[in-house]
Amino acid sequence: MVTLRSFTLEDAPALQRIVSGRTVRFTHGYDMTAEEAGAAVRRFIAHDQDDPRAHWNLGIDSDSDGDGDGDLIGLVKARLRDDGTAALSYLLREDTWGNGYATEAVKQFVPRVFADGVKRLEARHHPDNPASGRVLLKAGFVQTDATAPQQAAEEAVPPHLLYELRAEAPELIASPCPGRTEHP
Repeated sequence: MVTLRSFTLEDAPALQRIVSGRTVRFTHGYDMTAEEAGAAVRRFIAHDQDDPRAHWNLGIDSDSDGDGDGDLIGLVKARLRDDGTAALSYLLREDTWGNGYATEAVKQFVPRVFADGVKRLEARHHPDNPASGRVLLKAGFVQTDATAPQQAAEEAVPPHLLYELRAEAPELIASPCPGRTEHP
């Protein structure tokens, strides 16, 4: 079981561990430094105060080691774009992959964003990371398209698969948001 929660300043070392190793293979490609982790956590905390919201950043906690304290194992976030669509992303610490935590976190996260008035979420994943596509499909997203190939600094970036979920999607009704008594 996972729980979503706001970030605290004490989360910087855990965030640095999450954004490292094989986890970054399909993102920006380098490990996060301690300074970058501290800056990211401060930015996440500041975004929590925005009204209206344009960013949602939540930590993913799990008590997978059984010690009862809940470890920060990942993050799930969304950023509102100018067209009113929010772009969803998520990362899990490498040693927690394959346990269903990402799917559970996305299912909890989506209703929170829709409750704030977002009508459409979009996500994408690298074609060499099919597990991420399965997370999105299990959370009710549908594949819509693929991005155009791009050229990064030294290598070609293959097309990423695109997915969407709309607020009126019937899958949302079957996936209540913990802590809320009504659906968006």
